[in-house]
Amino acid sequence: MRRMTALAGIALLALAGTAWAQAAEKGPETLDGYVPSDAILYVHYLGFTKAGAAFKDTEVLKLIREPEVQAFGAELSRFMDALMREKWGDDSVPQWADLRLLTDSEMAFALLDVRGRIPGMALIVRPGNRGDDLAKLVDKFLDKATQGMGAQVPEDQVEGVQCKSVGPFCVGWNCGDLIITSGKETLRRMARATKGLEGSLFKLDRYAAAAKRFGGAKELLTVWLDVERLREQTAELGRAERFEKVWEATGLKDVNYVRLGVAPDAPGVKETLYIHAPQGASGLFKLIPTAPVDEKAMLASVDEKAADVAVARLSAGAIYDVLVEFAGAMDDPDRVNAGVEDRNQALGFDLRKDLLGSLGDEITFRTLGPAPKSAAALAGGRAWAVGPAEMALLHYQFAASVSVKDQATASKALEKLVAFIHDKAGGRGGRAPVEVEKSEYKKHEFYAIRIPGAPLPLSPSYSFVDGKLILASTPEALKKAIDLSGAPPAKPLVDSAAWQAVRSHVAAKPSMLAWSETKESFRADYGSAAKPLADLLDMFKEDIPANELVKKLPRAETIALHLFGSISALSRDQEGYLVESYGFAGSTGDGVAQLGTTLGTLVPALANAQEAARRAKCMNNIRQIGLAMFQYAGDHDDKFPKSLGVLLHEGYLTTGKVFMCPSDKRTYKFPAHLDFRNTEVADLDKAIEPILSYVMVPGIDHAVDAEVVIVYDKDPHVGGGGRNCFFNDGHVKWYPEEEFQKLMKEQKDLLPKK
Repeated sequence: MRRMTALAGIALLALAGTAWAQAAEKGPETLDGYVPSDAILYVHYLGFTKAGAAFKDTEVLKLIREPEVQAFGAELSRFMDALMREKWGDDSVPQWADLRLLTDSEMAFALLDVRGRIPGMALIVRPGNRGDDLAKLVDKFLDKATQGMGAQVPEDQVEGVQCKSVGPFCVGWNCGDLIITSGKETLRRMARATKGLEGSLFKLDRYAAAAKRFGGAKELLTVWLDVERLREQTAELGRAERFEKVWEATGLKDVNYVRLGVAPDAPGVKETLYIHAPQGASGLFKLIPTAPVDEKAMLASVDEKAADVAVARLSAGAIYDVLVEFAGAMDDPDRVNAGVEDRNQALGFDLRKDLLGSLGDEITFRTLGPAPKSAAALAGGRAWAVGPAEMALLHYQFAASVSVKDQATASKALEKLVAFIHDKAGGRGGRAPVEVEKSEYKKHEFYAIRIPGAPLPLSPSYSFVDGKLILASTPEALKKAIDLSGAPPAKPLVDSAAWQAVRSHVAAKPSMLAWSETKESFRADYGSAAKPLADLLDMFKEDIPANELVKKLPRAETIALHLFGSISALSRDQEGYLVESYGFAGSTGDGVAQLGTTLGTLVPALANAQEAARRAKCMNNIRQIGLAMFQYAGDHDDKFPKSLGVLLHEGYLTTGKVFMCPSDKRTYKFPAHLDFRNTEVADLDKAIEPILSYVMVPGIDHAVDAEVVIVYDKDPHVGGGGRNCFFNDGHVKWYPEEEFQKLMKEQKDLLPKK
């Protein structure tokens, strides 16, 4: 087991790869070109650098540019960098800055085979113009992965791709792309696909057909799952019997493939999930209705200020049938049917026929504002014991409205159900019995079921109003729902500008439709985010560096300014199922604000991490120059060289690259094969000048005060707003621009008077 664990650790580390000479020829135009057509799983992440242009008109990008968000991102970056350096040192793998490189890189993951002991897997990373940085990163990973192996890593060539093997994995470079595979055969198949010798997933007809449903948008993320291929290979493994019940019960036996896409769609972001199942609908997929909702009628009583609402054409009886069928498929059908019969006898009526069969298929669900009491009080002091989903129930009241075909039958069945709950479900385990309250509100009878000691503040309540059954979380919520049903809003949601701004981004005739007004709910919930963050950081205060994260958390209003309503729709046709979400984050509810906050804070944090990495590399350059000056001074009576070219000419420095800061955007390259020893100093200075990012303070020697800066950045770092300085005592320090200017003024008093 220990050997397997060690091998797994080496394999995972090796997945980062290593660098060799990268091929100069043109590589495949898309990462899809690598993946053979019979791939089971394919995940393509475009990377923020390439997707950035598509975000330019979105609220996401506007939020990222908010000064408060930038400040928080910078602090998060500083904190993570300090944390990693403190815990794992300057050469830790990975560094926080490395995450920026990977986030910016276009990458893809493919699962080609599940049959082997090690499934056929591949990872492709395209770093763009940062190939050298990725090469250094993967070299570090490989060094860590192979420590103690006592032998060189085997090198090989597969279909023209130079590669090395670490355990069962192959790592290589092809046309500037890093490729990691779970074996040489997988690498061979990928290399052949790029040469057109094996069919590519990108050219597969059904892959292209599914892509058309996304409107041709440039997706930030694409996920493809070939369900047919997965079923075939699990059958070959001899596991068909084991999985057959799952395939049947869920309905996956009718599914060909699944495709997910996430794309910027100004002013928001759109997610699209497509399930291709042309053979029919079985298992749980029977739950997905086909008839479209009459959104105009079903939302007529919903005010434009509604926070969350969903409508669907969904039969309660059909749901029941599918769940019974599912239970029978996963268990013994006879035992399940016997259990259904026993339950009906205990209830005194047929649950399917008398209750669910008397209901219609039009369902409206909505939240009705915050709960009237504190969450802790409503939960009987047990709020700490519940999860996120339950916490939502603690904070909000909600109600559902269901159309009714036979009110008399449904009413009698519900009365019997309430009586059964009262008689059978109360008083167990020494608890107080369930209380059933029958009352009247605005001439409508309603029942409320109170469960003493329940961990959640629920008191299920119902009433029949205008041919509909209204179910609510509490009696207070039921009364509010009755009030709303009897008072049409001044302006329905479907006529509001907010609704119309997002409605056109999803299907025209869905069978389910959900809306969330994110701004107000976010304002209400965001304030509670700071305390958990503070508590989390406080738990590790002895292990992590000091930080200002909580203090710099953006204000709720700063984020809410960029939020707007979001919408989700589900539709079904003869080919399959389409789930679309559109909004700030392409989803309804607080997920919009959550992704907005994540993007708004993490992206600038990663950007700052990238600048921090450049700053660190610049610091190393300046240190090399400064130490070379020290060595020169040691050999020349404490005199510093008259120019930086002297350091090259005399051999104190061996490369011209050290004179260029990685933040400098100039494209001039220092002559790679210049003979420093046999070139005049004046000519070397001339060659350095176009790339020189640093200033050597003139007219001083090594005997001056230790606190004198002798080399510094010529210009402030772009995005960093400051400069590195090398001092006469050998240390390097970063100064924000304002502090740097102050430092240089003070330095005049330390320099010898002329």
